[in-house]
Amino acid sequence: MAPLPGELTLSFLTRLAARHHLTIRGLLAAVTDVGGQQNLTGVLYPDSAIHLNAQARVRVATLCRVPPRVLEQALPAWRQEEPCGKYGAGPAGRLMRGEEAVAAWGPACPA
Repeated sequence: MAPLPGELTLSFLTRLAARHHLTIRGLLAAVTDVGGQQNLTGVLYPDSAIHLNAQARVRVATLCRVPPRVLEQALPAWRQEEPCGKYGAGPAGRLMRGEEAVAAWGPACPA
């Protein structure tokens, strides 16, 4: 499943989760899992944005079967930040309030 051009990462992940009959929390747990622990910081709000590190981005690309370069071109925040997880190494994500995350490219998801 491909992202829409300019789509926010969390919007894309929500659609990807629905496609696989998961909740967004379930998908985030899967792509940030480190030894059975969710390597994710922040709180999920309705207007949240998410940044993923390289290892978590690889998991998403594998799950959606879209090359990483396509995801990078379509999702404005895809490589904006390399978050560190609370468990050190491994895939990690950082949830942020939407108004903090999207100021650089626009007020809302164009989808």
